Amino acid sequence: MMLTETELVDLVIQWVRENSPIGDRVDGLITAETNLFEGGLLDSLGFVDLITFIESHDGCRVDLADADSGEFAILKEICRLALRNSTPAEQKGSI
Repeated sequence: MMLTETELVDLVIQWVRENSPIGDRVDGLITAETNLFEGGLLDSLGFVDLITFIESHDGCRVDLADADSGEFAILKEICRLALRNSTPAEQKGSI
């Protein structure tokens, strides 16, 4: 079954809390509207790891080819991009 935007945002927030290079200082700094690169929440390698994490969930595909920088800097926009790029079969949970 495909995740909702809210579910994916919550998963990504938790992932960033657990994997950010700034460690415990993440708490209180991260919301759905957070720019993940400002303040050092993610670096380029962390971003690649985040994309891999997102794509590990059924139906989520992140295609940065048509994305602008705002879509992959803001947490909620990355999630929307992943959900937008899923295929109809994945959205229905089909094989």
